[in-house]
Amino acid sequence: MQRRLWLALPVTFAVAVAACAQVVGLGGYEKVECLDDCADVANVEPAVDASPEAQPPSDCAGTSTRCGGACVELSTDVNNCGTCGTACGTASCCKGACADTTTSPTSCGACGITCLGTESCAAGACRLLALGNGADGPLAITTDTVIDGVLTGGLAIAAGTRVASVASTVGFAAGDLVLVHQTRGPAAGTYELGTIEKVDTASTTITMARAVTHGFSSTGKARAQMVRVPQHTTVSVAPGVTLTAPPWDGTRGGILVFEAGGAVQVAGAINMTGRGFQGYNHGPACAGGARYACTTADTANGFAGESADGPALVSNAPNGGGGGGSQDGQDCGGGAGGGHGTAGTAGSNGAGGVCRAAPQLGGAAGMVAGVDDLSVALLFGGAGGEGSGDEDGAYPGAGGNGGGIISIRAQTVTVAGGLKANGSPGASGVQVSAACGGSGCGMGAGGGGAGGAISIRATAVSLGANLVSATGDIGGACTCGGMPGGSGGSGRIAVTGTVSGTTTPAYIGK
Repeated sequence: MQRRLWLALPVTFAVAVAACAQVVGLGGYEKVECLDDCADVANVEPAVDASPEAQPPSDCAGTSTRCGGACVELSTDVNNCGTCGTACGTASCCKGACADTTTSPTSCGACGITCLGTESCAAGACRLLALGNGADGPLAITTDTVIDGVLTGGLAIAAGTRVASVASTVGFAAGDLVLVHQTRGPAAGTYELGTIEKVDTASTTITMARAVTHGFSSTGKARAQMVRVPQHTTVSVAPGVTLTAPPWDGTRGGILVFEAGGAVQVAGAINMTGRGFQGYNHGPACAGGARYACTTADTANGFAGESADGPALVSNAPNGGGGGGSQDGQDCGGGAGGGHGTAGTAGSNGAGGVCRAAPQLGGAAGMVAGVDDLSVALLFGGAGGEGSGDEDGAYPGAGGNGGGIISIRAQTVTVAGGLKANGSPGASGVQVSAACGGSGCGMGAGGGGAGGAISIRATAVSLGANLVSATGDIGGACTCGGMPGGSGGSGRIAVTGTVSGTTTPAYIGK
């Protein structure tokens, strides 16, 4: 009788069987055929073979595979990654593929850590792309345009956390790159960029993909906001047209920000003049029928301008960077200019007389505010102080608004038209108005607003000759003539990259 026994034996083996036995090779397994009643085959002893093909599938437990003399996990073994013998060298084995965890966006720092669409992997950490991801495509401005407009005030989020409370979630979406900014209050000017993970309209919260580094608050005098950052491929502003952003309204606005992976060419203008902190204006009260005129001392003092320290308030002293308002009195007390990179100038003293026997003091100059390093903080220009009310006029001149903020990150930037974040001028007093009456002369003038902030980061920047500016503006005039409000101070400009051209004030480079 012929019997067949299948043994898992390597090709090379030692066998002690009867002469009738025949050994037939079948790849990694051997067949012993006994042509007749044969001797016991229990003495068949396999020799050791290290090749993985020579092992039965059940040789290693679980999902491991035998490679050489060991059972390994092909999904993680750096010497056998995906297949036996595939070595990763200094890279890691992540899910069966070699990955450099210092640069891999799907295994950044460690296997399984995936960077966001707004990020790249550098030195083993997910970092925001320097120039954005171009998701918003090219932007070509051919008519006067207000950029984007997706923004909200009421921002509150603690340092090291991800969930932000906001006044509104309208327009925001998961994956958006946003700028969060402490506009007023402690640490005013502090900002950072981040990516939205989730928007919850029911709770008016926005969850960030990464925890914020700084805390942001909108309680008391403090105001913080969130602004969507468009990510373009290229940006062009045609000659004769202007690109701007919504002005600061006391809770949000005043920031024009975008990124471009390619060229930014400004033949027209990018302009945030007068779109920062606000000067106080009694014109609306006059429109409602009420004059702002004094009856006795301190009944129609001018308001100090808004600043990083807080909103406008009745004060002859400066409100931080906001210029002080003038004391009331018979004639021509001027508000002071706002401050930012430099201080403003004081307003003119008034003549005194009716309401105030002594000469009335003009507003005290707005102070220097913020820091030169615009990669750390960006601040609006301080607003000018309001002029003083006299005894018979309609209302004093309002303080000028401070300049807003322009922040651009791009491959190249070329300015042939203008980039401006200047303060606006203080207004002249209004003696007679159809809305609220008035007579005589002597209503004081408002001080000018200070320049804002411009930050440009690019590989190469061509600025032209003083086409980029963040300057303060002049004060208005008293209705009796002369005795102006003070002028606003300069703002700040920072430019990074290979730079040609000049700015006003001179830019700070890195």
